[in-house]
Parts: sequence; structure tokens; C-alpha cells
Amino acid sequence: MIYVAMIFAGAFLINSVPHLVSGCQGRPFRTPATRFTHRKSSALGNAIWGVINLAAGVNLLLVGSGAQAAIFLKLNIGLVAALLFAVFLAHTFSGDHSEEDSSRQE
Repeated sequence: MIYVAMIFAGAFLINSVPHLVSGCQGRPFRTPATRFTHRKSSALGNAIWGVINLAAGVNLLLVGSGAQAAIFLKLNIGLVAALLFAVFLAHTFSGDHSEEDSSRQE
């Protein structure tokens, strides 16, 4: 069972990377929420989705390694701070790419 947790932890951690990068750059990117509409999610949606994946991966790693409750608490406080900063970055940079995206569609 520990190996299954580690496999899913790796999947969640690697899935967090493109969503966090796109969200923090202010760029739209596809998330499961837009799977049926074939549109891209906002930068804010990607930042949140990326941190959710990061939190799931980190917590599965902790469960698999048998970490103590104090470590869970400290890391999850850090993940809340990461979420707040990712949302700030997504909001700050989301307007910077409007000219680039419109020039690509021409």
C-alpha cells in the first residue's frame, strides 16, 4: 500500500508543475474543469489546481513515509502560503499576455 501512495504522490507532484508554472506566469492552460468545453482555464484556476496537486502529492509522500502529525501541520501551513502567493502571482501577471495571445491568433 505504501508503494501505491508513492506512485500517486509522484503523479500529483509532476502534474502540479505545468499548472503552477502557467498560473504563476498569468497564462491560461487546460485543467480537468474544462475537459468537456475544450477551452483553457484562467491563470487563477491553474494556480489553485497546481497547489491542490502539490498538496495532494506532498501529503501522500508524508503518509507513505510515516511522518508525524507535526510535520503534516507545518507543511500544510507552508502549502497555504504557497497557495496565497500563487494566487497573487496569477492575478498580477494575468493581464501581461493579452497582446501576445491576440497576435498569435491572427
